[in-house]
Amino acid sequence: MSAQTTHLGGRSERFADLFYPLYERIFGEESEFISDLERKLAEARMEETVELYVSRALGYGFLGGLFLWIVGLGLGWLLFAGGLIQADVSIGLPVSGPGMASFIEAVKLPGLILGTGLFFGAIGFVTGFGILVLLPYSRSSGRKREINMLLPDAVSFMYALSIGGLNQLEILEAMARAEDTYGEVALEFRTIVQETEYFDVDYRTAIRRRSMETPSDDLAQFFTDMLSIINSGGDMAGFLEDKKETHMRTAKQEQEMTLQTLELFGEMYMTLSLFPLLLIIVLVVMSMLGQSQQFLLFGTVYLLLPLVSAAFLVLVSTVKEDDPGNGYLDLEVVTESEGTNKTSGASLPEKTDTALFSRIKSRSRRHSVAHFFKHPQYYFREQPLLTLLLTVPVTLLIVGNGVSPL
Repeated sequence: MSAQTTHLGGRSERFADLFYPLYERIFGEESEFISDLERKLAEARMEETVELYVSRALGYGFLGGLFLWIVGLGLGWLLFAGGLIQADVSIGLPVSGPGMASFIEAVKLPGLILGTGLFFGAIGFVTGFGILVLLPYSRSSGRKREINMLLPDAVSFMYALSIGGLNQLEILEAMARAEDTYGEVALEFRTIVQETEYFDVDYRTAIRRRSMETPSDDLAQFFTDMLSIINSGGDMAGFLEDKKETHMRTAKQEQEMTLQTLELFGEMYMTLSLFPLLLIIVLVVMSMLGQSQQFLLFGTVYLLLPLVSAAFLVLVSTVKEDDPGNGYLDLEVVTESEGTNKTSGASLPEKTDTALFSRIKSRSRRHSVAHFFKHPQYYFREQPLLTLLLTVPVTLLIVGNGVSPL
């Protein structure tokens, strides 16, 4: 697998090398765009030089532009030469003679086809180049959001370790090993530990570098303050306690602001969701009087109501930040260092009473079915999508019988 990865990496580098002269011609050595993109690549932990990355983006943009240019030429020929759109475009300039007029008439159709191809080609180049350029910014923003969310808990963990008697290096190593709990925060500390272990870099220098490359301003400030405490020989436990209280207080304020915003959106939704209902009532009354059109009622029921709910879902999703992790503990994942065979069941005897386990499984299944029929609302509350198994057939039955208009 490593050989295949190396081969793919070599092909990607060769592809980027083809467009490196174009990169040198377009972007200078002191380009502000290149400097900013290089910083975002470091923040996103993307192990690629900015020169090769931008060259590869130019290559993808060229391929995308070439493909859509061909598509645009075919579409332009189909629209203008095929007669779907009349090519009666006037440029609004005076013509000196019939020769010039005939020349313009001759080049009008090829010009429209070529212009359509160039338009689609520009869209393809911007799309192919822009997606790769925006990818480091997106990953950097995601890492920044996760770091800011987990930083208060990480600082509390470090404070507990300092109270337990661990020194500064042991705290850094413990944080570096806690990736399953603290995610991107642990990766930042892992970078510090790896630089000190494998590159013979002083851990103060590694902390300083990490403070300049991390995407989170809060973590960068934490590294800077911790470095000053290390250099001055101050009380690390007291420093971590102060930082813990500060970050916890900040996190509490942010959560309160989020709750207030969600409360405001809830009130807006309750108010605006009444408008389609009132409109339905008005349209039904007007239809009874013979003064309403059916498509307005259908549009309100099948279009306006879902759009209002979908708009508020999008609005809430932009305010409520996604939480890292899924909230579930995977108890089946066992590392090889623990020496446990998860497939053969090392903790169980080799010979077991299969009949006993079958009876236990059968009793458990009957108990689950009985509990479902006794309290179905609890089951549907935990699995809301399964309500579609009941609502969709009932809705189709009602619509099929003509009770509700489709």
